[in-house]
Amino acid sequence: MRVVYLIVVITILATKGYAQQNDKQALYIQYQRINKTDGYHQWFTRDVTVYSFLHGEIPPVNIPLVIDGKLIYTSDTVVYKEEIKEYIKNETLKARKIKQVDVFRYNNSDIIFYQALKKIKGKNYIVVDTLKKMSEWEIEDDTTTILGYKCQKAVTKFYNTTYIAYFTTDLHFVGGPKNFRGLPGIILKVVTSDGKFGFAATEIQYPYKGELTAMPTKGVKISINEFSKLEEAEKNN
Repeated sequence: MRVVYLIVVITILATKGYAQQNDKQALYIQYQRINKTDGYHQWFTRDVTVYSFLHGEIPPVNIPLVIDGKLIYTSDTVVYKEEIKEYIKNETLKARKIKQVDVFRYNNSDIIFYQALKKIKGKNYIVVDTLKKMSEWEIEDDTTTILGYKCQKAVTKFYNTTYIAYFTTDLHFVGGPKNFRGLPGIILKVVTSDGKFGFAATEIQYPYKGELTAMPTKGVKISINEFSKLEEAEKNN
C-alpha cells in the first residue's frame, strides 16, 4: 500500500512535531556521501536546520577502485589495503580544498541562506537561494533499522531522478541530509535508484550537547544569482 503525502499534510505534521519539542533540544547527525569519504555535519533545531560540509577520512563501506582496467566496489581492506589507503588519502585531500560555510534553512521553508565567505568591495553579504519544492513522496510499507532507529521507505522523483529514502519518526524532528526534506520524520538514508549517489547517517547525537552556530545577521541580503554577478564583475576588474 502506498500513500502520497502532499505538502499541506507534511506541514501540519511538522508543525505539530515542533510544538512538542523543548526549545533547548537539538539533534545532530553526521551524514556520509555514499561511497565517498566526505559528507555533512547537520543540526536540527526547533526553528532551523543547519548543515556544513564535512572534510574527513571517513572510510566508505564500499570503495570504488579501478583494478586491471575494471571498476569494482570493495570493502576488502586485506587484499586492497594499499589501494584503499591511497583512495581515502586522495579523496580527503580533494574534500579539504572545498571552502566551508554553514547553510541555514528555516523549518517548513524552501529558502536557504548563508554568510558569504568573502567581502566584495568591503561589504558583507548574506546569500539567499530558493530551493525547488520536494514534497510528493510515496511512502511504502517496507521498513529497515538504521543506527538503532526503525525507518520506513519512501520514494520520489526529483529533477527526473528517482530517490529512495528511509526515515524515522522517533527523533521528533523532520528533515534530512543537506536539502532533502518533505517527509514526516528524519531521513537517515537517501540514495538514487542506481545507487550511485546519496547519503547515509553514520552518527546521531540526541539531544545534542555542543554549541550551535549562530545565524548570520550582519550583511546585505542578496540572491545567489546577484552575488554570482558581483563576484564575476570583481574578478574581471
